[in-house]
Amino acid sequence: MIFPLQGSLGPLGQKFGGADPNADLKALVDAWWSFNGTPNDSGPNALHLTPQNAPAYGTGHVYAQAANLVAASSQYFSRPDGTDAALADGNVDYSISLWYNLTDSNDYQCLVGKYDGASEYLLYLDTSLARVQTRVDSQNATHLGADPSCTLGAWHHYVMVYSSGDTRIRVYIDNVETGSAAVVSTFTQVNRPFSIGRPGNFNGQYANGLIEAVGKFHASFDASQRSRLWNGGAGIALY
Repeated sequence: MIFPLQGSLGPLGQKFGGADPNADLKALVDAWWSFNGTPNDSGPNALHLTPQNAPAYGTGHVYAQAANLVAASSQYFSRPDGTDAALADGNVDYSISLWYNLTDSNDYQCLVGKYDGASEYLLYLDTSLARVQTRVDSQNATHLGADPSCTLGAWHHYVMVYSSGDTRIRVYIDNVETGSAAVVSTFTQVNRPFSIGRPGNFNGQYANGLIEAVGKFHASFDASQRSRLWNGGAGIALY
């Protein structure tokens, strides 16, 4: 008779009484949107999103399904206001992780953004120039040159990490650091509208393609934690 190892089988192991191997990561979750056929948040704060302009779902990478956004139809997901404390930044450690598969070479496609005239944080891809950008509190940004991981029509893992210890933001594509920048002025926690697929309430810079497994965490992820989310390119389904 063969017995499954405790905690080695993820949800299957949990089903049969094993320990959750990702319990430590889940303890750091502020929000987790799988987009596996739903815009609901699986994390502890139930920060469910509202679909805008009827986005559909396509084939996912980590999950069976992923959000399939069409920029020409101005499709995105949003929170109704910017008052969710779990989605705010401020001078505290936090990380944002997601998987994307963009299909168009439009300038500045926003994957995740909190914006209302000024940014709280924005995660962009400029697919026309194959570069990535992360901006925090408007004036502090990594704005990187050509990066081969911006290849269209393929799945990639994007992680943005902010560390309050050295006040730097760092960007990782497919588990490789592509750049970092210091936050050089007063870091102000603000309450901007939150969206996935466009920058907050800005009418433009829509993402065109697939997005899934979007998570915000109250921790500055180290190499081990980032590698677990990357999982050799397969990703992990936390929920």
